[in-house]
Amino acid sequence: MRTFIKRSSLILLCVIIISCESEEVISRKWPGLTTLPVTEITPEGVTFNAEIFDRGDFEMENYGFEWYVTDNKNTKHHSSDLIKTGNVSGDFFSQRVEVTLEKDVSYIVRARMQTKDFVIYGEEVLFKSLGSNGPQLKQFFPQSGSLGDTITIVGEYFGTRDTRAGVYFGDLPAPILKKTSDTIWATVPTELNNETSVLNVAVSGNATAFKDNFTLLKPVIESVTPLEIALGDTLLVNGVHFGEDIDELSVTLESEGRSVIPEFVEVSDDQLKLVLPPDFPLKTARVVIGKNNFKVVSEQTFTIADPVILSFMPVTAVTGGVLTITGNNFSPLSSSNLVRVDGFHAEVISASAKEIKVNIPSQEDHIYSGRQVNVEVEVLSASVQAQSSLQLVDKWFRLADLPLNYSWGAVTINGEVFAFFDVDLYKYEPATGQWTWLTSFPDTFRQDPAVFAVGEKIYVGGGDSQPFNGGSFRSVKDFWEYDPVSGQWGQIADFPGTPRARTLNFSLDNQGYVGAGRDDYGRSYSDIWKYDPISDSWSGVAPYPTEISGIWDVSHAELNGSIYAGYGRVNYTFSVNKVFKYDNLLDSWSQIQNYPAEVDLSIEGGGLFSLGNEIFFGYYKNGEELWSFNGSAWNQRQGHKAARLFGFSFEIDNIAYFGGGNLGEELWIFDDSQSN
Repeated sequence: MRTFIKRSSLILLCVIIISCESEEVISRKWPGLTTLPVTEITPEGVTFNAEIFDRGDFEMENYGFEWYVTDNKNTKHHSSDLIKTGNVSGDFFSQRVEVTLEKDVSYIVRARMQTKDFVIYGEEVLFKSLGSNGPQLKQFFPQSGSLGDTITIVGEYFGTRDTRAGVYFGDLPAPILKKTSDTIWATVPTELNNETSVLNVAVSGNATAFKDNFTLLKPVIESVTPLEIALGDTLLVNGVHFGEDIDELSVTLESEGRSVIPEFVEVSDDQLKLVLPPDFPLKTARVVIGKNNFKVVSEQTFTIADPVILSFMPVTAVTGGVLTITGNNFSPLSSSNLVRVDGFHAEVISASAKEIKVNIPSQEDHIYSGRQVNVEVEVLSASVQAQSSLQLVDKWFRLADLPLNYSWGAVTINGEVFAFFDVDLYKYEPATGQWTWLTSFPDTFRQDPAVFAVGEKIYVGGGDSQPFNGGSFRSVKDFWEYDPVSGQWGQIADFPGTPRARTLNFSLDNQGYVGAGRDDYGRSYSDIWKYDPISDSWSGVAPYPTEISGIWDVSHAELNGSIYAGYGRVNYTFSVNKVFKYDNLLDSWSQIQNYPAEVDLSIEGGGLFSLGNEIFFGYYKNGEELWSFNGSAWNQRQGHKAARLFGFSFEIDNIAYFGGGNLGEELWIFDDSQSN
């Protein structure tokens, strides 16, 4: 197609038609077109005018006007057009234009006609606009949506591609994706935060608003279920306008200024499926949804369900073992479960919503209140206690600490325990675990004196004494009697042997025995003396059977009317593993099988005790071995780290008690009847 511009004169064009057989030159007259001055220039628009002359025999396919914005340099910008189809019948045509014209802007307009083969333009006419009406709007869709959605606007007079046009949601401009003269595709601006907005379309600065508003979809939370939920379970949030794009949603679970982001399982326009994280820190919370610059909060508050203990296994256990707790509403995250055994924190090994495995606290970490203890689980400050108690069956079991650590020794009288701590005498109630101060030793401070009981009275004497005015310790031989009933002290006959400390002392058949030991010069002895409370007198008995001059720190236990004694130090270089039995009726010592474990200097302060028909041997410093002797053979038993130097021991109700010494205030029992 060829284009001609006619300026008030006729142009004769020759068209040469070439055929296969001949050539013929045909002369035809072309129509003329004149752009007439613009009329009716008002704030609502203008009227364009044109005249056709020398129409000739050409039929027009369309006709109309084109106009442009121009600047001082007559440069054209932002073209628009208004073209009608069909053949114009007269010599004049005009068009009222009430859109795309900006106020106080200069334009160039020219008439235009098009035939099948040619486009003919009239002259360019300059005019200044006083403005025009906005574009004509018909509909937009969808009438509701979300940020970033595409909105289609249908109308008229949106101008050509270069015409300046804008779409506005209220005062916010919307990005235009595409524009034709009758359709605009725009996106909802991401800054929009009003639920309803007036939709405006402006062309060349002239705006028209739709009567119907655009609705920005605001999420609505209708319900939250369940309202009581376990950690790690799925929370359903029902409502509308959630959308189906997870990236367009922000969901938090909030309470008291704290917020947690849940895990999305599934998103639809009317339901959210969320998983509570195992480490969810809030006991109660509301659901908060952010979408389309709206933030909505659920009216309902959901609560983390309290934990439930159904059972635990085993029902009898040893400290340091593994306990499996079965129930509901536990946290799948181990650290979110607080488990207490007897009120003490138990390390969680593994956890799920229905089962927790923990290490029962060891006795090195915790002093238990008793053998029957409570089991408790706490999740998010909500705790539950098992209905039944856990039975601890350790053979070695730690009791409440002693009032002091250093002890001279302990004796039992009619099922009651009396123990010296330094110069103070305490009474112990095994049933309650209570220690009660009774009295203080009436003479000078002593180290390692002899302590024994005969009948209902306690006897203390010998040892290394420090004068009241201070100075060096010296071995002494004075002896004292204490009556727990009257609370009175009285001095008795002195020990007849050489003054000494760290002796072997025991009682049999209402008489006390004191012997062996060492003095303040380090000399050891083997002689043994028997005390008769009735006559307040001492008499010598068979000496302790040592191969050298003497021995000290000998341990002993009574079994079936006989004394079994062993261990001990022969001098400052080695200890012995020999064990002897003393028969007071025959006044003789007989050796039994040697203690089978290895001994060294650490055997100092070793322990011997009897339970049932056996003696137990092996309770010594740094040693964890324990052996029992049944009259014919030694058997290894369960040892323990309770071994110590210079402690004391006693037996009540077939249970052995050990305490004091170099391990401080610890008090342990050994109960061989426990299943362990």
